[in-house]
Amino acid sequence: MNTCYESTYAWIQDAPLVDVREVAYCQAFTALQAKLDPNLEQKTKAQKRLITSYKWIWGPQQKQTGNYVSNLIEGDMSRTFLSTRGSDTFKLHRGAPLPADYCGEALVKGGSISLAGDRTTITGVGTNFVGSAGKVIFLRGSLEGQPWSMAAEIAASPVPTETRLTLVHPWRGDVNSISASKWKILKASIWNTGYHHMFFGQTKASGEYPNPQVIDEDNWYWCEVTSPTTLTLDKPYTGDTSDGKIYRRPSTQNLAGRGSQPFMQGIAAWAMNLSALALDGYDSVAASLYRASADRVVDWLWKDGRNPATKGLFYGVGFSNCRNLTLLPAFECGQGRGGASNERAYNVENNGAIAAKYLNQRKASDLSAGDAWFNDQFSREGFASPLPSDGSFAELIDSCCFAYGEKAYGQVFGIGQSHQWPAARLGGVDPPVLVKVDVPMEFGAAVNARISITAPSSAITKFTCAASPCQVVLDRRQGSHWLQTEFLSKNGDVVSRSEPRLIHVPAL
Repeated sequence: MNTCYESTYAWIQDAPLVDVREVAYCQAFTALQAKLDPNLEQKTKAQKRLITSYKWIWGPQQKQTGNYVSNLIEGDMSRTFLSTRGSDTFKLHRGAPLPADYCGEALVKGGSISLAGDRTTITGVGTNFVGSAGKVIFLRGSLEGQPWSMAAEIAASPVPTETRLTLVHPWRGDVNSISASKWKILKASIWNTGYHHMFFGQTKASGEYPNPQVIDEDNWYWCEVTSPTTLTLDKPYTGDTSDGKIYRRPSTQNLAGRGSQPFMQGIAAWAMNLSALALDGYDSVAASLYRASADRVVDWLWKDGRNPATKGLFYGVGFSNCRNLTLLPAFECGQGRGGASNERAYNVENNGAIAAKYLNQRKASDLSAGDAWFNDQFSREGFASPLPSDGSFAELIDSCCFAYGEKAYGQVFGIGQSHQWPAARLGGVDPPVLVKVDVPMEFGAAVNARISITAPSSAITKFTCAASPCQVVLDRRQGSHWLQTEFLSKNGDVVSRSEPRLIHVPAL
């Protein structure tokens, strides 16, 4: 856990704008150490780290709406480009000459296109769309009057002809804005075709990132290699190149640019709720800040992350290609009603956050929402579920469609904590059932015994006594506890210390 923290947070100090998806797991491990480590020194160190990480990450990087934005940039680490705002030309500044397929190899070139009013039928002049079914087409136009690009899959039915194809994902930009000449159909899979669509991060001339890291928020682009040292973008670059900020590095992902993946938000909320539990009794202010941030994540999931058509989660929100999700399906972003069961599978990693928010606030509205959320995933037709099924469910671990192996169980019942809602909706954990237990002691030269009882929950209670047997208090709900004894001199010095051992709750 220390290694996780040291490596991750050293990086954070060097690049304060971080991707919360990358650090949530490490945050969770640090929180578990801060909650459970029997070594008080290490436990305290982990608690202090949690306080620091809220100041660095979870507090300042949370959006007002409650979500966290991806700050992940990968891509070509070997090249640096010169950029100019308002120009569609990127010049190679550092690195090897550009290969011809750097931007992905095109299946179809030449001709002009137009889009019908149904937003899905494309007609070409001087084109040849034969063989393009299942391929991805990049289109350029505008959205809300601003230059915008979109990716879509080409439908297999009706079969594409030389002059006509149909989009699986309807054009979501402004009507009649598609460019007749700025389009491209990729030859290979979108996962194996170079920098098929890209966004940019600022670099120094040497290729190193500035501190703090700066990533484009405005747009993504697809490109053409026009020479071994020149890229031409599909539209003019809108990034800030003032004051000498002219160097860029491209990054490509299936969700290009900056946005939020709703299923990842639940993982962040899980880590924050663990952090709050670890800080209870140590720093109540920091604990309350973590809980409030985790609860805001859930509010965002309901308002912005949830697809009302499917009652599942969008795969991506806010990324450039994921704009205007009122029109579905959207390539790599969200599905229509036909994808309900698939999108409900994205809900599972948020179940722990849903349960924690209800327990944090105990609102009737959160109880109703949690019931609906849980029912949408696990209610099956033909079974006696408390609430009726609408015919769709989370297929992730269902016997009908299970194909994901151990990973799916980890998503649902590990990080997802899906088993928690049935207990949380009833009010959570039962109150303690305290039992007094006598513990025989051999004092020897010592005059006092200081006994530390560690419950399975990690709570530590200390008892002091001067004569055997010593009486301690255990919580019957939790079963066996750890016991360790320090024998003290009359001056309070530790004479000896026993090894930790289990002490069992007496049977009823």
